[in-house]
Amino acid sequence: MCAIVSNVEFSQLIIFKEHTNAHDAWNALEKHYLRFGLARELTFRTSLHNLQMDEEKTVHIFFNKFKGIVNNLRAVGGKVSQAEAAMQLLTALPRYYTPFRMAL
Repeated sequence: MCAIVSNVEFSQLIIFKEHTNAHDAWNALEKHYLRFGLARELTFRTSLHNLQMDEEKTVHIFFNKFKGIVNNLRAVGGKVSQAEAAMQLLTALPRYYTPFRMAL
């Protein structure tokens, strides 16, 4: 159970907060994500494509949000290649990161 709790986003803890063993917690997570299917995947994919870094927030905060969306998308069965994720990450950066993008 400890392994599950330590590897999910804080916002996901509510999904299995009433379960006391790993098997039940895992089943609750699986049921939660599988029931949304394509609609849930579309929601996460749209969030990923519309994501833009807020210039007033740190890169760390932005990257955690980005990583959370990618992880959620993959958790519902969405396919996101490393190349696609990298492209989305770079295009979501503010304009002052253009020299950084060009250097890659």
